[in-house]
Amino acid sequence: MKSLLLDLRSGLAILVLLFAGALLVQYNASGVMNSDFHWHLINGNWILDHMQLPKVDELSWTMNGKPYRLTQWGGEVLVAEAFRLGGLDGVRIMVSAVAAALFMCLYSVVRPHFTNALLAFGLTAALSAGSVLTMYGRPQIFSFLLFGLFIYLADRWVVTRKTLYLALIPCGMLLWANLHGGFPMGLLYLGVLAAAILVQGYIQQDIKSSARIALPILSAALVAALFTCANPYGFDVWKSVLEIASSTVTKSKLIHEWRSPALSDLYGGQLVILIAATVAAAGFSRSRLSLRDVVIFLSFFLIAYDAQRNMPYFVMAMLPIIARLSAQTPMMDRLAAQLPPTLSFRQQALVLACALPLLFVARLGLNGYGEKEEQRFFATDAIDYLVASGHTAHVMHDFNFGGYIAFHHPQVKVFADSRFDLYGDEFVMDFTRAMNGAPGYGDFIAKWSPETIMLPNGSPLGSLLTATGQYQEGFVGQNQTVLLRQHP
Repeated sequence: MKSLLLDLRSGLAILVLLFAGALLVQYNASGVMNSDFHWHLINGNWILDHMQLPKVDELSWTMNGKPYRLTQWGGEVLVAEAFRLGGLDGVRIMVSAVAAALFMCLYSVVRPHFTNALLAFGLTAALSAGSVLTMYGRPQIFSFLLFGLFIYLADRWVVTRKTLYLALIPCGMLLWANLHGGFPMGLLYLGVLAAAILVQGYIQQDIKSSARIALPILSAALVAALFTCANPYGFDVWKSVLEIASSTVTKSKLIHEWRSPALSDLYGGQLVILIAATVAAAGFSRSRLSLRDVVIFLSFFLIAYDAQRNMPYFVMAMLPIIARLSAQTPMMDRLAAQLPPTLSFRQQALVLACALPLLFVARLGLNGYGEKEEQRFFATDAIDYLVASGHTAHVMHDFNFGGYIAFHHPQVKVFADSRFDLYGDEFVMDFTRAMNGAPGYGDFIAKWSPETIMLPNGSPLGSLLTATGQYQEGFVGQNQTVLLRQHP
């Protein structure tokens, strides 16, 4: 802690603030362009207004009154409170602050391996930047923060053997189980770390020493698992998590964030960079890659490859390993000799003088970009037409639009949104097939009888429905067409 405070006084604070400022500029452009954001905000506002948790769905006309568990209610309250304090900018500032706090947790893991604070900062920033750029204004950001904290606490225990670090893990889990449903990731990391330590000890025929490190970690994980029941739903919170993980929707990779990383997107790029950094660090390091490192790498690689939303967990799990290996490379030795150990006050002022205008210009250059992204992502012109023309009863639309409609036009009951656990596998899969004009689409349309349908321009379903005369085009927007039901 003392070394961290010295680093902050010696220029690290300025660098972290600039790091958070750069994130804030990026979030100003597209930080809430996520289909979950608005219904998280609605739930948080409802809880703050009523001081209790809603028990049933009130947003949709398809599942209205169906029981629903808000397992991330705490995170939703924090998002809503940030919005109440500062609107979208309040949410963006909150996300940037959480990202900065996560950065400090990760930096605290990396720093002991380096004699130079600037090198530790650079490595942490280089490897974590891609992950924090994918942090949207939703409760998942608190899972990332607490996962980073768990890595720090476990790392400090392994190095110092101070029980306090393990004692803080159940306390963190108490918060985590009420903030977001990603808390099993923390338990998984502790379990993988303990197992890797035991396996390595067994191979090296030093199981007693390994057990003295690993068994307390497992004990802390067990206590933390028990603490997950300290939430409004008790152990049923696990039921919700397992239902989502095992659902057909999740397994079918229908949702983009549950798909494997592709080389053409940010997550795939992160994966390649992380693997390359690991191989390069291991190849040039004077420190050897241990069996424990390999077990952690393989475990979290498989998790990240299975679903790209798990990439940040892979990055964070590997950061201590890459830091230890890269700190013992000739390149880092040369950089440590050339770079100043700290920044003087004059150098800090120079960094600020150069960076702040760049951030300001970047912010000006992004003016209006958020509105364009909002139109592209939520088809606001088509939604505005629905409201202005009064065609708001029994509207059928894409999942991604549900939260936006419910928040901006609360008088409109939505057809569906991205709460796939609420709508269930059968509804989601049937709806997806119908939206693609697959065989059986007519049965789905007949079952729900929507008065108005929003479809992508040129949609096969739109052509099929207009060809029958059952629906006619009422509006054609930039990317969505509105079909109106024709009554005899």
